[in-house]
Amino acid sequence: MDGEHAPTLIQHDPALPVSPSGDAVRAMLRDRSGNVWIATERGVNRHDTQARAVLSVLPSPLSPLTLSDQNVHSVAVDRQGRARLGLGQGRIDVLDPATGALHRLQLEDPQTAREVQALLPLPDGSVLAGARGVARIDGRSLEVTPSAIPALEGEVVNALARDGDGLLVGTQEGMLRLDAAGRVLRRWQRGITPDSGTADTPVHGIDQIGAAGTWVGTAGGSASFRLPPRYPAVPSPSPCGTTPAGPTACRTTTSAPCWPMRGGGSGSAPSAAGWGWSAAGRRRRARRRASAP
Repeated sequence: MDGEHAPTLIQHDPALPVSPSGDAVRAMLRDRSGNVWIATERGVNRHDTQARAVLSVLPSPLSPLTLSDQNVHSVAVDRQGRARLGLGQGRIDVLDPATGALHRLQLEDPQTAREVQALLPLPDGSVLAGARGVARIDGRSLEVTPSAIPALEGEVVNALARDGDGLLVGTQEGMLRLDAAGRVLRRWQRGITPDSGTADTPVHGIDQIGAAGTWVGTAGGSASFRLPPRYPAVPSPSPCGTTPAGPTACRTTTSAPCWPMRGGGSGSAPSAAGWGWSAAGRRRRARRRASAP
C-alpha cells in the first residue's frame, strides 16, 4: 500500500556479528534509552538503534562473566539501565552494560522447577520475578524474597503487569487480578461464550494499551478487557461452575468458593495474606478501614 515500508527481516547469520544470536525470539523490550533488547534461545542481544551496534551476551562454561543459561525467556530493564534476564531453573542474571558486571541470582524451590517467564520492574526499583509463584528482587542489594505474594504460591506464572497499585497475573489457570495487599479479587478463565472470559485458560501475555484497554494473549487467541474499578465482591454460597462464566471459571489452588463479580464472571475470595505495594498504599488502606462503618 502507498506510504508503507516493506518489513526488514532480521535473522541470525554466523557471518554477521551484528545479527541476533538466535531466531527463536522469546521476548522483546525497548528501554528508556531507545535500545531494543531481544531474548532468544541462544542468549540476549541489545541493539543500539542510534549507532546500529549490537551487544550480544552468550553463555560460556569458561567465564563467570557470561550467561548462566543460553535460553533467555524474559527481560526487564530498570531505570539505571541494568537488565534482568529470566532463565531456566529459576535463575536470573543481572547485567549492567555500562560496567560489564554480571550477577547471577538463584531462586529457591519450587521456583527452580520453572523458567522465569515474567519480570516486572516496580516503582521502588525492585523487580518481581514469576516462575512458580512470584519472588521479589531488591533493586539495590539484589536480595531475593522467595515468596513475595503468598496468594500466588504454587501458581505457574507466565506474565505480570501493573494494574494501578495492584497487579495482573497471567498463569496456566487464567488471569488473576490482585489488589495492593496481594489479595486475589478475580480470576478470568476460558468462557463458554466469547465475551465471558479469555480465549484460552493459560495466559501467556498481558499488555495495557491506553484507551485500547488490557490485552490478554493465550494459546487460543487474544482478548481485550475494559477492567472495572477494583472492589471486593459480595460473598455468595454458589459453588464453582454455576456462574455465567462457565464450568472452569474459577478454579483456584485452594478450596475457596466462587464469588460472583459485578459485570459477569466469577473470582476467588480475597486471601488474607498481603504483600504491600507501597507504604503510601498501606496508609490509604488503613485510613479507609478506620473510617468504615
